[in-house]
Amino acid sequence: MNKFALHMLPRAVAAALLAVGAMPAAAVDLDYTVRLGLQHNDNINFSETDPVSENIFIPGIDFTLQQDGARLRVNLAGSLEYRKYLDGTYDSTTRSALNGLAEWILVPQRLNWSFQDNRSVQPINELAADSPDNQQQTNAFATGPSLLFGAGKAINGQFDLRYIESHAEQTQQFDTRRTAAALNLGHDIDATSRISANVNGQAVRFKHAALGADFTRYDLYADYSRKLNRLDLDLAAGYSQLDFDNATMQDSNGPLLRLSLGWQPETRSRFNLSLARQYTDAADAMLGSNISGTLPSGVNTGDASVTAQAYLQRSVDLGYSWQGERAGFTLTPYWRDYDYPESTTLDRQGRGFNAGVGYRLRPRLSLGISASAERETYQAINRNDRTRSLSASLDYQMTRRLNWNLSYTRYERRSSIAGQSSNQNVVYFQLILRR
Repeated sequence: MNKFALHMLPRAVAAALLAVGAMPAAAVDLDYTVRLGLQHNDNINFSETDPVSENIFIPGIDFTLQQDGARLRVNLAGSLEYRKYLDGTYDSTTRSALNGLAEWILVPQRLNWSFQDNRSVQPINELAADSPDNQQQTNAFATGPSLLFGAGKAINGQFDLRYIESHAEQTQQFDTRRTAAALNLGHDIDATSRISANVNGQAVRFKHAALGADFTRYDLYADYSRKLNRLDLDLAAGYSQLDFDNATMQDSNGPLLRLSLGWQPETRSRFNLSLARQYTDAADAMLGSNISGTLPSGVNTGDASVTAQAYLQRSVDLGYSWQGERAGFTLTPYWRDYDYPESTTLDRQGRGFNAGVGYRLRPRLSLGISASAERETYQAINRNDRTRSLSASLDYQMTRRLNWNLSYTRYERRSSIAGQSSNQNVVYFQLILRR
């Protein structure tokens, strides 16, 4: 997707929303919020020695769209916002985010055509702080057919063929064209369990040849899933191979493992566990992100390394949540390890946690407190970064459709590299109109 198409995407989303408004109400489930916000940031440039204070006017819209029709299935979640820097520190800008999947059913139960898109704001340089001049739009788009077939009474199969493009506004290492194919043969053991055999292949070609080594990735694995009233399990195990076209690059291979486990011991609480050992890259990970179906809450800057170079990911995520009548609590510790075969500069390990508490003070007034901490170590460049944030918010429901939200966030970063440590305080007021 070229830069023109990248900038046109917010208009395409707006046009799609207008088109949805003309569809029959029963055909589409559309939800949205319209926001007007005013933010004060006492260190918008996140400088250690020369902080700059800035006030920002932020109107925006968040939406979800779902349709499950006989000929078209759609699942979209996105945000669009305009940022006006009132003190003139930075030029005004429009930011957008979209995660969506649409399937056009050409021949029922035989042939579908898929369109998938993930648009987000990511850092230009992940080693620098999150300031407005270190942000860029990225986009990963995939399209192609899916053939559904049966191989005997007990086996059902699916063959997917995709053309994929990834593009970033600034970082040309993210710009690629790809072809991918996947074959899935599955068997429903019973109403709650399924087992499948899978073969995937993806050929990645960089648009700027000097910025990355073209490669092909193959995955062969078996998958077992089971869904019960209080237990969800998905386990994939197999083998992966990375073949580089550059003769100076050493091919990589190793086991593939993914585990997702959810357990709900009683109605109010839930435990989650996710494990992964797999080869992937930033664009592939973006297209693989789940579409939650819940309304987004603005356009946030991600933490991806914006390069299409492949890496080995090893990760562990834990989660616990509890929800009572007036109070709720979440805690999610995690561990990450990323190894890049092509370049060790971005090799890193990270560990941290996110936590949140919510309490309804009155029928219409709620208090929220959240905290996070992370430590990342970049082995090859001998760098250590520690970040912490603490946030508190009040939300008041004025009417059924209208509410306001006031939040304060304290963000701190400490780095072993000179000039990369700083603090930031952000106050944000929003007026929110719901559908």
